[in-house]
Amino acid sequence: MADQNKFSSKLRGACILIIGGSAGVGYAVAEASIEQDAAAIIISSSNAKKAEKSVASLQSSYASKASRISGIVCDLANEEALERNIANLLNAAINGDTDRIHHGAYTAGDSPVPRALADVDLTYIKSMFLIRAFALLLFTKHARKHLAPGAGSSFTLTSGTASVRPIAGFPVLAAVTASVQGLAAALAVDFAPARVNVVSLGAVNTETLWSYLADRSPEERAKLESIMNASTLTRSIGEPADVAEAYIYCMRDNNVTGASIDSTSGHILSKSRETRQAQGLDVNTMFAEVGWPISWMTRLTMISKSAEMLWSTSAASGSGQSPARMRQNVRDPRIMDSHRWGPMQ
Repeated sequence: MADQNKFSSKLRGACILIIGGSAGVGYAVAEASIEQDAAAIIISSSNAKKAEKSVASLQSSYASKASRISGIVCDLANEEALERNIANLLNAAINGDTDRIHHGAYTAGDSPVPRALADVDLTYIKSMFLIRAFALLLFTKHARKHLAPGAGSSFTLTSGTASVRPIAGFPVLAAVTASVQGLAAALAVDFAPARVNVVSLGAVNTETLWSYLADRSPEERAKLESIMNASTLTRSIGEPADVAEAYIYCMRDNNVTGASIDSTSGHILSKSRETRQAQGLDVNTMFAEVGWPISWMTRLTMISKSAEMLWSTSAASGSGQSPARMRQNVRDPRIMDSHRWGPMQ
């Protein structure tokens, strides 16, 4: 008599669509989906050559399941054609309405460019929201009708920690991640009984993370990586193969919906500002050491000094509260410490 396999077979026969599946976290989710014995694994990318290369790589790694793996090109950065591109993607994924999507994972994104609030304009705001939030919302709009019914189906979105532990110079990114968190909860209600969840990521060792230091030396990259590792509880930033497990969990657990799953190396709970400073993890020092642009460094310093001045002024004006006490009264004191926090998520 054969052993039961009620856990290992949960995704067997499923059709899984991964938006942004040609690299990084999305590619790892595709690998995990194949190993979970999904019947069809479809990755999408905005770059045709990248999609073709990634599909070939997956088929080579999983030769016995090569026929299950396919790729579709979908440009999410073209605002004018965005909705049409998404509709075409989904139509191709379901073979003209003959198939249904059982699970979707949205991992698409580009490299966020830091910009101080004083330098933000509408064009910049739209560019930050376009792929991460606007395209996501339109994708779910069109994908809903193609999703197999019931709690056995799901969509998993991707957010980050910037909204709960903001980074100086990234106010718009904080707004983006907060909006995705809210969208996941709203869609969980709209899509019920199908499920919608969001995975919140910290720093992950991907091409996107290191694109900021593309023109820097290996020594500079190693120094920054060492600092990032030291600023987490696990003493290491995430690896795509590890964080992909969060997406697979959201697909497999029919009881989870409207949830935010953190895969952050514990950085939200990491050391206090004072300890990080004592170990030389002050953000100004960190980026100066690796040659970060001085204009951004200057803005970070100004934000830091302005915050300290406001705390001191309020205490001296008769509020009866020291800066330390004022920090404690903030709903989330980590926000007040964010000007010291390190690398972007």
